[in-house]
Amino acid sequence: MEQMAWLCMGDFNKILTNVEKFGAANKPISQMESFREALYDCELTDLGYKRSMYTWSNKREGGEFTKERLDRVLGNGDMQMSYSSCLVQVLHVMHFDHNPLFILCECEDEMQRRLVKIFRYEALWSKKQECKELIKRVWGASITGCNTMSSLKLGLAHCRNQLTHWSKAVRGDHKKQLSLKRDMIQELQNISHGDFNETIKGLQAEVDVILEDEDFKWTQRAKEKWL
Repeated sequence: MEQMAWLCMGDFNKILTNVEKFGAANKPISQMESFREALYDCELTDLGYKRSMYTWSNKREGGEFTKERLDRVLGNGDMQMSYSSCLVQVLHVMHFDHNPLFILCECEDEMQRRLVKIFRYEALWSKKQECKELIKRVWGASITGCNTMSSLKLGLAHCRNQLTHWSKAVRGDHKKQLSLKRDMIQELQNISHGDFNETIKGLQAEVDVILEDEDFKWTQRAKEKWL
Protein backbone atom coordinates (compact mmCIF):
# COMPACT_ATOMS: atom_id res chain seq x y z
CA MET A 1 0.00 0.00 0.00
CA GLU A 2 1.38 3.40 -1.00
CA GLN A 3 2.26 5.60 1.94
CA MET A 4 1.03 9.20 2.08
CA ALA A 5 2.16 12.23 4.06
CA TRP A 6 -0.60 13.77 6.15
CA LEU A 7 -0.66 17.18 7.82
CA CYS A 8 -3.72 18.28 9.83
CA MET A 9 -4.19 21.59 11.56
CA GLY A 10 -7.01 23.57 13.14
CA ASP A 11 -9.22 23.98 16.15
CA PHE A 12 -9.83 20.49 17.54
CA ASN A 13 -11.69 21.94 20.56
CA LYS A 14 -9.95 19.34 22.73
CA ILE A 15 -6.88 19.22 24.96
CA LEU A 16 -4.55 16.28 25.59
CA THR A 17 -3.89 17.04 29.27
CA ASN A 18 -5.07 19.59 31.81
CA VAL A 19 -1.60 21.18 31.59
CA GLU A 20 -2.88 22.70 28.33
CA LYS A 21 -5.56 24.63 30.24
CA PHE A 22 -5.65 27.60 32.60
CA GLY A 23 -8.68 28.65 34.62
CA ALA A 24 -12.14 27.13 35.16
CA ALA A 25 -12.67 23.47 36.03
CA ASN A 26 -10.43 20.68 34.72
CA LYS A 27 -11.60 18.70 31.71
CA PRO A 28 -12.90 15.15 32.30
CA ILE A 29 -10.16 12.56 31.90
CA SER A 30 -12.39 10.46 29.62
CA GLN A 31 -12.57 13.29 27.04
CA MET A 32 -8.80 13.68 26.95
CA GLU A 33 -8.26 9.92 26.69
CA SER A 34 -10.67 9.74 23.75
CA PHE A 35 -8.74 12.47 21.95
CA ARG A 36 -5.42 10.69 22.58
CA GLU A 37 -6.87 7.39 21.32
CA ALA A 38 -8.15 9.08 18.15
CA LEU A 39 -4.68 10.45 17.38
CA TYR A 40 -3.14 7.02 18.02
CA ASP A 41 -5.65 5.26 15.74
CA CYS A 42 -4.98 7.79 12.96
CA GLU A 43 -1.20 7.49 13.49
CA LEU A 44 -0.92 11.24 13.99
CA THR A 45 1.64 13.02 16.17
CA ASP A 46 1.42 16.49 17.67
CA LEU A 47 4.16 18.55 15.98
CA GLY A 48 4.55 20.79 19.02
CA TYR A 49 4.77 24.57 19.09
CA LYS A 50 7.03 27.55 19.58
CA ARG A 51 6.28 30.50 21.87
CA SER A 52 2.91 30.34 23.65
CA MET A 53 1.20 27.08 24.61
CA TYR A 54 -2.30 28.54 24.70
CA THR A 55 -4.15 29.26 21.44
CA TRP A 56 -7.56 30.38 22.72
CA SER A 57 -8.98 32.52 25.51
CA ASN A 58 -12.44 33.74 26.41
CA LYS A 59 -11.07 37.29 27.02
CA ARG A 60 -13.13 37.70 30.18
CA GLU A 61 -12.03 39.46 33.34
CA GLY A 62 -10.94 38.14 36.74
CA GLY A 63 -12.03 34.70 37.89
CA GLU A 64 -14.00 34.04 34.70
CA PHE A 65 -10.87 34.22 32.54
CA THR A 66 -9.66 30.96 30.97
CA LYS A 67 -7.33 29.92 28.15
CA GLU A 68 -6.54 26.58 26.51
CA ARG A 69 -4.49 24.95 23.77
CA LEU A 70 -7.32 24.07 21.38
CA ASP A 71 -5.46 24.61 18.08
CA ARG A 72 -2.60 22.35 16.99
CA VAL A 73 -0.80 20.83 14.00
CA LEU A 74 -0.66 17.05 13.56
CA GLY A 75 1.37 14.94 11.15
CA ASN A 76 2.00 11.28 10.42
CA GLY A 77 5.39 9.59 10.14
CA ASP A 78 5.62 9.95 6.35
CA MET A 79 5.04 13.69 6.58
CA GLN A 80 7.87 14.10 9.09
CA MET A 81 10.19 12.02 6.90
CA SER A 82 9.32 14.11 3.82
CA TYR A 83 10.64 17.36 5.31
CA SER A 84 14.00 18.14 6.84
CA SER A 85 12.51 20.99 8.85
CA CYS A 86 9.03 21.60 10.26
CA LEU A 87 8.21 24.62 12.44
CA VAL A 88 4.89 25.37 14.16
CA GLN A 89 4.75 28.81 15.74
CA VAL A 90 1.85 30.19 17.78
CA LEU A 91 1.46 33.84 16.73
CA HIS A 92 -0.04 36.57 18.87
CA VAL A 93 -3.79 37.04 18.50
CA MET A 94 -5.02 40.36 17.15
CA HIS A 95 -8.81 40.62 16.94
CA PHE A 96 -10.07 37.06 17.44
CA ASP A 97 -10.21 34.65 20.35
CA HIS A 98 -7.96 32.06 18.64
CA ASN A 99 -4.25 32.53 17.94
CA PRO A 100 -3.16 31.90 14.33
CA LEU A 101 -0.62 29.14 13.71
CA PHE A 102 2.36 29.65 11.41
CA ILE A 103 3.63 26.45 9.75
CA LEU A 104 6.88 26.20 7.80
CA CYS A 105 7.81 22.80 6.33
CA GLU A 106 10.88 22.76 4.09
CA CYS A 107 12.89 20.24 2.12
CA GLU A 108 16.65 20.62 1.78
CA ASP A 109 16.46 22.07 -1.76
CA GLU A 110 13.85 24.64 -0.69
CA MET A 111 16.10 25.78 2.14
CA GLN A 112 18.94 26.28 -0.37
CA ARG A 113 16.73 28.31 -2.75
CA ARG A 114 15.80 30.72 0.03
CA LEU A 115 19.47 31.69 0.36
CA VAL A 116 19.53 33.11 -3.19
CA LYS A 117 18.66 36.82 -3.18
CA ILE A 118 17.86 39.07 -6.15
CA PHE A 119 17.31 42.82 -6.14
CA ARG A 120 13.80 44.19 -6.66
CA TYR A 121 12.64 47.77 -6.26
CA GLU A 122 9.88 47.87 -3.66
CA ALA A 123 6.86 50.05 -4.50
CA LEU A 124 6.68 50.83 -0.78
CA TRP A 125 9.95 52.76 -1.05
CA SER A 126 8.28 55.44 -3.20
CA LYS A 127 6.28 56.45 -0.10
CA LYS A 128 9.47 57.23 1.82
CA GLN A 129 10.96 60.72 1.37
CA GLU A 130 14.39 59.54 2.51
CA CYS A 131 14.41 56.97 -0.32
CA LYS A 132 13.76 59.66 -2.91
CA GLU A 133 16.57 61.80 -1.49
CA LEU A 134 18.96 58.84 -1.45
CA ILE A 135 18.31 58.04 -5.14
CA LYS A 136 18.71 61.69 -6.14
CA ARG A 137 22.00 62.00 -4.24
CA VAL A 138 23.51 58.72 -5.47
CA TRP A 139 22.38 59.21 -9.07
CA GLY A 140 23.73 62.76 -9.15
CA ALA A 141 27.11 61.59 -7.87
CA SER A 142 27.27 58.71 -10.40
CA ILE A 143 26.22 60.56 -13.57
CA THR A 144 28.80 63.24 -14.35
CA GLY A 145 27.17 64.80 -17.41
CA CYS A 146 28.03 61.94 -19.76
CA ASN A 147 24.88 59.91 -20.41
CA THR A 148 26.59 56.95 -22.00
CA MET A 149 25.29 53.42 -21.48
CA SER A 150 28.23 52.59 -19.22
CA SER A 151 27.59 55.62 -16.98
CA LEU A 152 23.88 54.77 -16.79
CA LYS A 153 24.71 51.19 -15.81
CA LEU A 154 27.13 52.52 -13.19
CA GLY A 155 24.45 54.83 -11.78
CA LEU A 156 21.93 52.00 -11.59
CA ALA A 157 24.49 49.76 -9.87
CA HIS A 158 25.30 52.43 -7.27
CA CYS A 159 21.59 53.07 -6.62
CA ARG A 160 20.96 49.34 -6.25
CA ASN A 161 23.78 48.95 -3.72
CA GLN A 162 22.75 51.99 -1.68
CA LEU A 163 19.07 51.01 -1.73
CA THR A 164 19.98 47.51 -0.59
CA HIS A 165 21.90 48.84 2.43
CA TRP A 166 19.21 51.43 3.22
CA SER A 167 16.35 48.93 2.98
CA LYS A 168 18.16 46.49 5.27
CA ALA A 169 18.53 49.19 7.91
CA VAL A 170 14.89 50.31 7.57
CA ARG A 171 13.60 46.74 7.47
CA GLY A 172 15.70 45.88 10.51
CA ASP A 173 14.19 48.74 12.52
CA HIS A 174 10.72 47.88 11.19
CA LYS A 175 11.11 44.24 12.20
CA LYS A 176 12.57 45.24 15.56
CA GLN A 177 9.57 47.44 16.40
CA LEU A 178 7.11 44.86 15.12
CA SER A 179 8.82 42.04 16.98
CA LEU A 180 9.03 44.09 20.19
CA LYS A 181 5.33 44.94 20.15
CA ARG A 182 4.34 41.40 19.21
CA ASP A 183 6.48 40.00 22.03
CA MET A 184 4.83 42.42 24.45
CA ILE A 185 1.39 41.29 23.27
CA GLN A 186 2.42 37.63 23.51
CA GLU A 187 3.85 38.07 27.01
CA LEU A 188 0.78 39.94 28.25
CA GLN A 189 -1.50 37.29 26.76
CA ASN A 190 0.56 34.58 28.45
CA ILE A 191 0.43 36.13 31.92
CA SER A 192 -3.01 37.70 31.58
CA HIS A 193 -5.75 36.60 33.92
CA GLY A 194 -8.13 39.03 32.25
CA ASP A 195 -6.47 42.16 33.70
CA PHE A 196 -4.42 43.36 30.66
CA ASN A 197 -7.14 43.43 28.00
CA GLU A 198 -7.04 47.22 27.40
CA THR A 199 -3.23 47.33 27.22
CA ILE A 200 -3.25 44.46 24.74
CA LYS A 201 -5.84 46.24 22.56
CA GLY A 202 -3.65 49.37 22.49
CA LEU A 203 -0.59 47.41 21.37
CA GLN A 204 -2.65 45.58 18.75
CA ALA A 205 -3.70 48.94 17.29
CA GLU A 206 -0.03 49.99 17.06
CA VAL A 207 0.85 46.74 15.29
CA ASP A 208 -1.98 47.35 12.79
CA VAL A 209 -0.35 50.64 11.81
CA ILE A 210 3.04 49.00 11.29
CA LEU A 211 1.49 46.21 9.22
CA GLU A 212 0.03 48.65 6.70
CA ASP A 213 3.47 48.76 5.05
CA GLU A 214 3.55 44.96 5.05
CA ASP A 215 0.18 44.89 3.27
CA PHE A 216 1.54 47.26 0.63
CA LYS A 217 4.53 44.97 0.05
CA TRP A 218 2.45 41.82 -0.41
CA THR A 219 -0.02 43.61 -2.67
CA GLN A 220 2.91 44.31 -4.99
CA ARG A 221 4.09 40.71 -4.86
CA ALA A 222 0.62 39.31 -5.51
CA LYS A 223 0.06 41.81 -8.36
CA GLU A 224 -3.56 42.11 -7.28
CA LYS A 225 -5.12 45.50 -6.49
CA TRP A 226 -7.99 44.02 -4.47
CA LEU A 227 -5.56 42.88 -1.77
